[in-house]
Amino acid sequence: MIELKEIEIIMQKRIGSVQKRDLQSIILLSGKVNQGDPFMISYYSEALLQAILKVIRCRISMRDRRLLLLIILSPLMSARSLKDLAETCMIGKNSLYTVLDSRLPLSWLAGIQREGISRLASHVQRLKHADSSVRSRECITLCADDSTRTVCGDFGGLAHPCYSGAEKRAVKGLRTRALIAVIGEGNKHIILDVHVVPPKSSGRGRPRYSEGEWLVASLKRIESQLNDYGLSAKGCYLSVDSSYAAGYVLRYAEDAGLKLVSEVKGSLKVCWHNILWLPANLYFFVIETLYQKKFRFLTGEFDTPYYRHKARIRVYGEVLVVLMHIGGETKRFFTNDANMKSLTIRRVARRRWQLEQVFWNLKQLLGLPGIHNQRKDRVLVRIYLCFIFAQAIKDCSGNLNIKMRKLHKILERNPQAIIEKINCWCASVLYDPANESSIQELAA
Repeated sequence: MIELKEIEIIMQKRIGSVQKRDLQSIILLSGKVNQGDPFMISYYSEALLQAILKVIRCRISMRDRRLLLLIILSPLMSARSLKDLAETCMIGKNSLYTVLDSRLPLSWLAGIQREGISRLASHVQRLKHADSSVRSRECITLCADDSTRTVCGDFGGLAHPCYSGAEKRAVKGLRTRALIAVIGEGNKHIILDVHVVPPKSSGRGRPRYSEGEWLVASLKRIESQLNDYGLSAKGCYLSVDSSYAAGYVLRYAEDAGLKLVSEVKGSLKVCWHNILWLPANLYFFVIETLYQKKFRFLTGEFDTPYYRHKARIRVYGEVLVVLMHIGGETKRFFTNDANMKSLTIRRVARRRWQLEQVFWNLKQLLGLPGIHNQRKDRVLVRIYLCFIFAQAIKDCSGNLNIKMRKLHKILERNPQAIIEKINCWCASVLYDPANESSIQELAA
């Protein structure tokens, strides 16, 4: 068995390129190296830091970079707030605030969007020259949804009453929308856009974007930026929650060549035999009752019976509707592509779960609950940094061929490895408590 020191020498030759084959070759060479080994923990830490810096891609000083990495990785250090982080790392809390204030929230958002477009364009270019099997296996599904985090306090005016799907009631919280591109069946995703929903405006001025308006605006921006590369999102799937599937969203999807898949709201009107307009809930109850014997089973999923037909919905016009019995309830999916297979509809709808997992990870593992700032700009910056962390740890876990939650647990148990990797104990700015001169120096 090759000693760990020899493996470390091998890794030093390619420390700047962390790829799946690197880790696989290490495991083959070492035979019994386990994921809890100190060398592997150091390797995981290095890979995660490289992934974060790859996503950030901004010119900042070395001191700011160290402090910024500490803020992003604070969930791995069991820091419930910036105050806890400052005490853990023996740094001045004001230094952390200075770094947060050094760039505007729109700069961070623009960075997320720019990195997302770059990755998406690269994948679209790859599919453009690939054969049909690769295009099918690594197809692009654009997914949009939102999530609400219940909070106490004002949070710079961003907290407001909104509906929480998890609690099934209206709560005071921060509501965040996101648009991601899921590659294939979800082994990889790309965060394309993030929007923190402001409270409803009162008085004069334009009202805030609705779900569909924000989605269309974001899709138009993505299409325009892809056109700059000589590419297009035409032919991609679009999987959204029913609240995002307004009539104008469907019309935009048709004009842009996107294949929309969503659920039919129960409040919509559906035409029965070109005679009577029925509420969707009643219409589908009648269809399910009358055509029960015509339900068939999905290929490869013999526990999922379905029935497909064309229906005329007042908001959408004529669309393909597929009823599926999934987990004891009936789902009513619709699409603007009349030739889409029922199994494809099922898979496209299921890919939106990847975005749900992103929101769950943000709330449970990646630091969203640790935001307690009461200044609007700081709240926005912290939220955008959490999404950067989500993208980076997903990239890292995919490259290392390890589940994201398992990677998070390994690093959470060994926070010292992360701290050592960013040299926080060696930097004077991290040793000295914050004072007026050090803050001015850092701000400069």
